[in-house]
Amino acid sequence: MEDKEKSKEQLIEELAELRRRISELEAVEAERRQAEEALQRSERYYRSLIRNAGEMITVFNPDLTLRWGSRSAGKTTGYKPRELYGKTLQDLIHRDDYETVWHVFKQVLENPGSTGNLEFRFKHADGAYHVHEALVTNLLDDPSVRGVVINSRDITERKKMEEELTARNQELDAFTYTVAHDLRTPLALIQGYAQLMRAEDTTELEKEGYLKSIIASARRMDELTESLLEYAQAGQPSGEAAAVDPAEVLGEVISDQENAIKLKNIEVKVDEDLPAIMVDPLKLRQVFANLLSNAIKYVGDYPQPRIEIGAKRKAGSIVLHVRDNGPGIEAHLLDEVFLPFRRYGNSRSLSLGIGLSTVKRAVEGWGGKVWVESAPGEGATFYFTAPAAER
Repeated sequence: MEDKEKSKEQLIEELAELRRRISELEAVEAERRQAEEALQRSERYYRSLIRNAGEMITVFNPDLTLRWGSRSAGKTTGYKPRELYGKTLQDLIHRDDYETVWHVFKQVLENPGSTGNLEFRFKHADGAYHVHEALVTNLLDDPSVRGVVINSRDITERKKMEEELTARNQELDAFTYTVAHDLRTPLALIQGYAQLMRAEDTTELEKEGYLKSIIASARRMDELTESLLEYAQAGQPSGEAAAVDPAEVLGEVISDQENAIKLKNIEVKVDEDLPAIMVDPLKLRQVFANLLSNAIKYVGDYPQPRIEIGAKRKAGSIVLHVRDNGPGIEAHLLDEVFLPFRRYGNSRSLSLGIGLSTVKRAVEGWGGKVWVESAPGEGATFYFTAPAAER
C-alpha cells in the first residue's frame, strides 16, 4: 500500500514537472513568436523606408554589376529595376567620368566597411545624362548584404543653379568693371575739359573746342547708359506675347539705321513673306536692332557688303536668321560671342560689348534659342527661334 502511495506521489511530481516544462516551452515559444514578429515588423519598417526613400539605393556586386535597386532609383532614372540588373557601372555612367568613379570604387573595395563620395553623370532611360551625387559603402563582409551599397541623389538642377549663379557672379564682376571703366572715362573727360575752360589763359576758340568735347562725352555716357538699360530690360520676364509680323519690325529697325547703311553702301535683303511669330514686339525689336547693328559694324569695311534676313519653319517654330558677308568669326570664339561685356575683332566701336548678350537674353526670355554659325572669311549667320503665330 505504501509503495502504491509513493508511486502516486511520484506521478504527481512528474506531472507537475511536466507541466512546468510545458509552461517553460510555451514561454520560450511565445518569446520566439514575439521576436519573430518584431523581426518581421522591423523588416517591414526598413523595407518601407527603403521603398519610399527619396534617395536612390542600389547594391552592386564585387565585379561592379548591379544586383538590386530601390523603387526611388527606378522612379528617378526612368528604368524598370530589372532592366539594369547585371549591367556594370561602365554601362551606366558617362565615359569621361568612369576613371574617377573607378578610382573611388577601388579604394572602397580594398577597405571593407569604408565609404567614398562621388559625383558623376548617370545615363537615364531617356538617354540624357544627369549629375548624381553618391555615397559608396563597402558591405561585402556583411552577411546580410554582401555587396557595395550606393546611396545617391540626382543633383542636376542644383548643378544648373550653381552654374547659373557662377555665371551671374562673373557677369556682375564684368558689369562692375564696365561701370568703373567705361562710364567713368567720359566723366573724367568732362571734368578735365571743364577745368581747362576755367583757366584764365584759355581762348574763346579753345573753350568752344572743349565745350564740344564735353557734349560728345555726355552723349557717349547717354549711349552707354541706354545700352545698359536695354540689356537689363532684355533679361526681365517677357511682356505680353502677340502675333507679330517680323517684316514690320524690321522695316522700323532698318529705317532707324538707314544712315549707317547708306554711309557704308550696304545691301540689305529681306526675304518676302516672313512668317508671323508670337513674341513680345519690344523684345523682337531689340533682337533685330542689335543683330543688324552688329552686322553693319563688321561688314562695312568689306567689298560689296551685304546683309540678308530670312526665316524658315522647323518643328512647329520659326527659325529666323541675320547673315552677313563680313570677316567671320574664329571657331574658338563661337561659344563666347554672346557673353556680356566682350569685344571682338578689330572694330573701332566704343560699344560696351553687350549687343549680342542683349539678343540672347531677349530670345531666351520668350523661350527661344540663339546661336551663330561662322568661319573666318565666310561671314556670319546668327539664328534665333520663336514660336509660330497661330493662323
